Amino acid sequence: PARGGGLYGQIWDVMTQKWIALCASSDPLGEARQNVDALYEENTCVLPGLGFGLGYVPTEMVARLQAHQTLVLYEPNVAIFRVALSAIDIAGVLNSEKHVELFLGDDACLSAEAWWLAHISSCKQPIAVPFRHGYCAHYRRETYQDYLTHIVQMMRYHATVWGVTCPWE
Repeated sequence: PARGGGLYGQIWDVMTQKWIALCASSDPLGEARQNVDALYEENTCVLPGLGFGLGYVPTEMVARLQAHQTLVLYEPNVAIFRVALSAIDIAGVLNSEKHVELFLGDDACLSAEAWWLAHISSCKQPIAVPFRHGYCAHYRRETYQDYLTHIVQMMRYHATVWGVTCPWE
């Protein structure tokens, strides 16, 4: 357990031979709230995120979603998602009546491309800048960077081709 409450987790990175934190070690709940305070944008339709971590940030983000917003999460490492299932209650993310799209595994970006084309054709802007968990900059760095690049490319395409209104408004 973390000093400030909640569970703390790390993952071993074979490439760097180091432990990489999946959330804040001192106060994962408080840091998630602070991160979402900085990341959340009320006037956007789509809030893309890379990395699930232990689920604190996605859970906090879902709590703030409004009816016109969709949270789109990408996690290429299914093992990290499984750890989150065991670590904290992420039912709010999985069972939310709000719009949450979760793409897992190595082909998550390919699955997401079809989703973008099918569901957001009239909601291309405003799209928030993708947020990512801190571990994504260290653990499997190239994989997560490739995902981030692909997400940004999808956003560029979808943000410039179609209109700016959300279908849920």
